[in-house]
Amino acid sequence: MIDFDGLALGPCMQAFGEAVFYEPIDGPGYATAGIFDDAFVPTFPDDGTDLGPTHIVNYAAVLGVQLAQMRALPVQGDNLTVRGAAFTVREARADSRGGMLLMLNFRDDDDDTVPPFTA
Repeated sequence: MIDFDGLALGPCMQAFGEAVFYEPIDGPGYATAGIFDDAFVPTFPDDGTDLGPTHIVNYAAVLGVQLAQMRALPVQGDNLTVRGAAFTVREARADSRGGMLLMLNFRDDDDDTVPPFTA
């Protein structure tokens, strides 16, 4: 079996990885590395209009991590800081080869929590 983690992910993290401070929900924060991308992606509205991906885009920040460098499996709600910006993990997607893609939301520590819905 091919050691994809050692032969591909490790060298990619060394070449393209950036400093990340990772803060899991359950445990202390720590320094690690990840490959950050803050690309704009097309958004397809489902509202009956003719607007397409050339008219509407969405910001999709993601972080690729090597699981061998993580102290615990990343989960939704974990926090991290990369490039001086704070994010929360919206979704964690394992790739079955020793890596994981973390879908991120911007985190604003100054915002108050949203009150619960009451009717």
